Amino acid sequence: MPAPKQSKLVAMDFLGDLPAYAPTHLQLEAAATKLAGLLEDACGAATPAILLGTDVTVIRDDGSLWLTRTRTDPWQLGDGTWVVGLEGRAGGYLLDRVRRRREGDGT
Repeated sequence: MPAPKQSKLVAMDFLGDLPAYAPTHLQLEAAATKLAGLLEDACGAATPAILLGTDVTVIRDDGSLWLTRTRTDPWQLGDGTWVVGLEGRAGGYLLDRVRRRREGDGT
């Protein structure tokens, strides 16, 4: 009896090493980790990559700190500036002013 066929995914393989079949949880985690590294390299970030749903501290114009969470992954504007969507704000916020919060850290 032949092995059951796995369903094919129709998606762009931007990481270059995703399988042609539905990936497992571990494969998705590995791909997410690789994407985080690519974003970190592209953004030149000194802190770990900031992705959708990350708890962050934002440095406001007046120097005060704002604790929030990202509502998008970072994206690059036409001029090369990196921004990220934050809960409670419309549009993008400069990624240079956003820092990932460590667990148990108030800032």
